[in-house]
Amino acid sequence: MTKPNRKNLRNAAWTVFGFQYHQAVTDRDELRADIEKQLGCEMASQIERHVDVALGRFPVVGQPNPAIMKRPEFYDLLALELAVLEIADRIEAHGR
Repeated sequence: MTKPNRKNLRNAAWTVFGFQYHQAVTDRDELRADIEKQLGCEMASQIERHVDVALGRFPVVGQPNPAIMKRPEFYDLLALELAVLEIADRIEAHGR
């Protein structure tokens, strides 16, 4: 019995989970746009920056702003970012 190659496994994983990934990215992007529309560019940027720090994408510089971190938009965006990462990890794990 031959072992399936990595490309075939990755394609199969995208077939199974790809729609979830694309939906999660769409949901995240729509939330980003809504946050910017409702709260303005500066607040949206601060929320995104805090989410990126929480995910370890950027190093912590200074103290986090508790006013940003207790906003529901921060938690909503963080949850959607985590969903995107989890689905991407699932695709990668199945494509090995």
